[in-house]
Amino acid sequence: MRKDTDNLRLATMDDIPALQGLIALSATTLSVNDYIPEEITSLNSFVFGVDKTLIEDQTYFVIERNNLIIACGGWSQRAKLFGGDQFEGAKEILLDPATDAAKLRAFFIHPVCARQGLATKLLKHCEAEALKHGFTKIELMSTLPGISFYKSQGFVGKQEAVHELQNGVKVKFLEMVKDPIMQPELKVNVKPIFNSWLGFNRNTAILASLAVVTIGLGLGVGVACVRGRTMSNKPSP
Repeated sequence: MRKDTDNLRLATMDDIPALQGLIALSATTLSVNDYIPEEITSLNSFVFGVDKTLIEDQTYFVIERNNLIIACGGWSQRAKLFGGDQFEGAKEILLDPATDAAKLRAFFIHPVCARQGLATKLLKHCEAEALKHGFTKIELMSTLPGISFYKSQGFVGKQEAVHELQNGVKVKFLEMVKDPIMQPELKVNVKPIFNSWLGFNRNTAILASLAVVTIGLGLGVGVACVRGRTMSNKPSP
């Protein structure tokens, strides 16, 4: 499937059933190398899920392919750091962009579509949205499988966290931060700078090329002449 057919849009309340299925599938499949089955089951039951506040705030997004949701993720200007509706957090407390970090929230990718750039696409979009709202830094609570991805995107570990869930199972996370949110990309058109530096226009460049060829020919002739002179100085047999 061509990636240019993917559609990134705001999540709606109508998406919730599909999102719940995607989140459970993603967490179950992509976490098997980092969490034991008991931890994964507990995460799905008590932590992972849709946070409706993100949808209401219009800060949660989905990527569709062939009208199917294959990825989701968002950001928040509220204090709650992670977890769905069933996971308690200070979700009503609004953050101050001047002093607080925005929160990156609930990134999940369909296992079949993993490593296709979907998480990066969502991340860049969320970072841009947070910047529009005045935030200059962003933080998240990463599960163990996500750490390497977030590091590749400029996040650094802030502190390890162990959460004991309602059933007594303890699960490890890593709080991460990116400050500033994104470094502006430096896009430089090298050609004008190169031409300006050399003081060349097209005609000058042509003349310079001819000069190089002439010098090369001259050197070649010079070498040949030296060889000829050397040969002529050798005694005849």
